Amino acid sequence: MNVLVIGAGGREHALAYKLNQSNLVKQVFVIPGNEAMTPIAEVHTEISESDHQGY
Repeated sequence: MNVLVIGAGGREHALAYKLNQSNLVKQVFVIPGNEAMTPIAEVHTEISESDHQGY
């Protein structure tokens, strides 16, 4: 499954990190995310936290 994590803080980073380790998760996406999350997730800093409808 694909998972979207919304946020850019330490909690969201930890959540994305653990989700990325799961065999059930195919891809982790983060919006807006931050540079530190790029090794573990597909980060979309161009999308704001309030603009996630339709993704």
